[in-house]
Amino acid sequence: MPIGLDQRCLERLRGGLAEQIPEFKLHHGWSLDRSSLSGLFELEKALPNKMALKASLEMFINETPLFDYVYGELSKELHDFEEFDSESKQSSLIENPKYSDAEQLAARLISGFEELPRRYQFTFKLNSELSAHFHGHEYKLTDSVRLIRPNAEFTELFPLVSGIPGRDRWLHGGGLLGLVGPKELTGDSLYLQVESHGFVGKWTSTTPEESAVSVLKSVLGTCLAVRAFRQRYVYSPTTIKQRAYIHEWRDNRWRLYDSIELDESVSNIISELVLDDLDGTIDNDQKKRAFLTNRLKLLERAWSDEAINERILLAGKWLLDSYSGKNELLSFVQATVALEILLGEKTVSDLIGLGELLRNRCAYLVGKTHAQRNEILDDFKKIYEIRSKIVHRGKDRLKRHEKDLLYTLRWLVSRVIQEELERIERNA
Repeated sequence: MPIGLDQRCLERLRGGLAEQIPEFKLHHGWSLDRSSLSGLFELEKALPNKMALKASLEMFINETPLFDYVYGELSKELHDFEEFDSESKQSSLIENPKYSDAEQLAARLISGFEELPRRYQFTFKLNSELSAHFHGHEYKLTDSVRLIRPNAEFTELFPLVSGIPGRDRWLHGGGLLGLVGPKELTGDSLYLQVESHGFVGKWTSTTPEESAVSVLKSVLGTCLAVRAFRQRYVYSPTTIKQRAYIHEWRDNRWRLYDSIELDESVSNIISELVLDDLDGTIDNDQKKRAFLTNRLKLLERAWSDEAINERILLAGKWLLDSYSGKNELLSFVQATVALEILLGEKTVSDLIGLGELLRNRCAYLVGKTHAQRNEILDDFKKIYEIRSKIVHRGKDRLKRHEKDLLYTLRWLVSRVIQEELERIERNA
């Protein structure tokens, strides 16, 4: 369904963009100079100041929708279809014959903007070891989020060759600027696939991309919380950053569109996550497959109603961030944020204090006996003392016993998530 701009607005956008296009500069005939598009920020004001429209554009693109659409769309075209020219230092975009007619280009770009959203599938590769324990070909968490072990039908549906030479060279090597990647998604690996709607451009970050990565973190974080996965530290002198493939729905089929590079911390933890065998008690393949299926069913509850269970999913994301970072102080704060997301309530915390509120709620949710509750109350007091030192005094490192409390804190977050999922099942 199109964005729904009226004709007068579309005319203003087309006219304003046509005036700006002659100012657009290229480096090496291939890369747009971002600063040369700065006039588009003023043109953004031509968009209607309606809350519903602004919310849609932010969901489809981001807070500067027109700028990032034009920059991302043109950058993608140039990257896919133009050649890097080492001798051309700087030139105007309109010097390229394909872009010489500013009015025609403006009309095409505004038409594409008006026709948003587009459909995308983001495919993230997980640790290959998990594939052996995955039963079947697919497990759906929602209509837009699923775990996949590719079969022939899937690899045909989601090819890793686009048929556009420049795009394929970039994604699969063939030049100094090219990446190196497989030519198809393989059945010996497990993938998380996330569908997202909006706009994905080149060299700019938009909401669909950010949302897909956020879903990845939420899934992996909740998998850690319910003990589907555990972190197995592996030393490596270098980090190979993981890439996610992006397919776009075009001409009634999924076409390879691009890939994105994940942060080093996320790439690291993806490679470190393996099946949690509960300290060796799950000791054969049949048990491991059954256990993973059981954990995924538990995880599915968190996705049964994303609006209601938003706290659980967001806490899972913060928990994963706590596990993936190398800065222990930041990891400590991230884990406390996860707990605050799960148990915090502003109106009540304003009256009795956030720390005291979380302390009591956590103790009575997780602790099953009087002794367990007292132990949690005592640990929680120490945890919040450390949090206060980090946030308010600039603490420089964690001591040995404080590192132990970080592990306790992560365990508490996991236990609260487990209890919340059990509550969802009871209320279903």
